[in-house]
Amino acid sequence: MASAALAGLTLAWPVAVDSTAASERPYVGSSQTNSMMELAFGYNGTERLLGQTTGTGGAFPGMGSKSKESTTGGMPAAGGTGAEATAKPQMGGTPPSGFKGSGKAPTNGQGPTGQKPPSGTRPSGTPMNGATESTANKAKAGTPPSGAAGMKKPSGKMGGGMGGGNNAFSIGTAGPLRILQSDLGPQISWLLPAALIGIISAYAYFYDRKRKWYQTNRQQQHIWYWVAWLVPVAGFFSVAGFFHPYYTIMLAPPIAALVGIGLVTMFKQFKQQLTRWTAWLLPITLVVTVGLQAWYVSMSYTWQMWLVIVAEIVALGILFAGRKGKGKLGVIAALVAMLAAPAWWSLTPTLAGESAGIPYAGPALLQQGGQSGGIGSGTVDSGLLSYVTKHQGNAKYLFATSDASTAAPYIIKTGKAVMAIGGFNGTDPAITLKQFKALVKAGKLKYFYDSGKSGNSAIVKWVEKNGKKISSSKYSSTKQTQANGMQGGFGGMSQGTLYQLK
Repeated sequence: MASAALAGLTLAWPVAVDSTAASERPYVGSSQTNSMMELAFGYNGTERLLGQTTGTGGAFPGMGSKSKESTTGGMPAAGGTGAEATAKPQMGGTPPSGFKGSGKAPTNGQGPTGQKPPSGTRPSGTPMNGATESTANKAKAGTPPSGAAGMKKPSGKMGGGMGGGNNAFSIGTAGPLRILQSDLGPQISWLLPAALIGIISAYAYFYDRKRKWYQTNRQQQHIWYWVAWLVPVAGFFSVAGFFHPYYTIMLAPPIAALVGIGLVTMFKQFKQQLTRWTAWLLPITLVVTVGLQAWYVSMSYTWQMWLVIVAEIVALGILFAGRKGKGKLGVIAALVAMLAAPAWWSLTPTLAGESAGIPYAGPALLQQGGQSGGIGSGTVDSGLLSYVTKHQGNAKYLFATSDASTAAPYIIKTGKAVMAIGGFNGTDPAITLKQFKALVKAGKLKYFYDSGKSGNSAIVKWVEKNGKKISSSKYSSTKQTQANGMQGGFGGMSQGTLYQLK
């Protein structure tokens, strides 16, 4: 009954949307067929698992697809030019690495769909100019922040930009240990060892010898509930071809529950004779969990890693010293040792004042001064804004552009309408060339800004052929600010071409 209710309620809205005439509803963003069902099961479903890119059937170099389209720069017949995975690298991100396949970049010097190659640091595991993976991984970019004593130089995994920037596509190498690797581990796995050992501890603690081995009691059923959440989700992230690190938040509830249950039973078992194997689960958990955390800390800090290790040793000493007594001090020491580092990581987005389209946690955010903006935080060229505002006349739109990340800062800055013809990534066939021409003919649209990102190829080609290119000297401004007044972010229009349409 629960499954039937879940399926019914889940499918009700997308079925209702798809059943409504396309002329009477907004276009379904990030889908290629204007379908909510396709968005759910395709773009956000199988394509995440297989690492494909919507609109091309291809994939990022290194994402494992054998499709030739992903490396030839070919354009699909339907006019779509990729999706989230195709467009986002143009905003400062980098494609994921560590998957099977050629992983070769296009030989024509263009991106997956013919655009310029993305800027930014390549992620771990992506060879540079034919270098081996081990050689490429040795390269560290960036400079140490001022006033951040003990902080290592930021690597490519901890860059800025769109909410962690280069981290947006850093998802490690596919395999059973992926969520423990350096890319995903600092986002979700700080307490994962404690959760896994906690399963063993709790199941053994609540074991009823009067029952057969396959019979479970109420407490063990609760444990299986959280395991049934943890394992499939962790399994998906271990093999999936494309996702962002923040998606792993789906693992937080089962990890938290299993750690909480397991620590209670481990503390009780630790009071037993040391000749029983269950009595050693608590110290083993402390050593393994805090040891993993020390490794994560060492990626960003130098000597602070030793503070974590010292805290672990002190906690172990207090645990064994108070084993025969009440042991409250040992409990506190163990919890402090295990929670200190992940608590600091969790606080970094708040301390940095981060507002990101693609959230990320880590000390690198503190170096950026809270300037890792999301959608709408991109740069606004004041000169260009002044030019199109002055010449807008009676046009409905200030200008049109390919994607929302370019348009959003100007919408926020001015409150005026800016058309993103391709939706979030610029890849949605949301408007046809015929419809676009009609808007121009009716005087509703006078300018188009070609940002160089993915877009509706038919419209862009028509604009390039029929539009009047405006010299950048007429509007170019060296002053570029974010929509919220800060520098940086992704989106904005500093290197594109403005066209006047007639």
